[in-house]
Amino acid sequence: MEDPKEARPKVSPKEYREFIKGVELLGIIVKESQARRLADKIDISRRVDLNTNERADFRQGDGNACFVQHHYDLSMNYNGEHDKLLEVRCTFELALRTARPMTKDYFEVFAQVNLPVNTWPYFREFVHSTISRMGLPPVVLPLVKRG
Repeated sequence: MEDPKEARPKVSPKEYREFIKGVELLGIIVKESQARRLADKIDISRRVDLNTNERADFRQGDGNACFVQHHYDLSMNYNGEHDKLLEVRCTFELALRTARPMTKDYFEVFAQVNLPVNTWPYFREFVHSTISRMGLPPVVLPLVKRG
């Protein structure tokens, strides 16, 4: 059983608010991407499921620079079936300037709260345009809702 002390964030909300005030986005790039249409024919009249996974990591740069990578994986399959129709993968790299060094504890909160809000719109557009270039109707990904 998980220790309740382990589940609590290691950074207080007040500490994190102070940290995030000193973070600036300098740039965002597509570091890596891949899209594969796995089915020759896709019946667009059938209901599909979209499955997304994400993960993130960071590295401290020189001085107050920090580089964050946010990796997204999306797959599509017919509702209730397991065979994938397509896959889209994309990694975004954000260049940040931070007033305080990004620590593992700060990053844990940043990756859950701020990072998806900043990268999801880019991923949504990437998926939309990539799937339409595959000859499929565009897909609108939902909003990111983090509490």
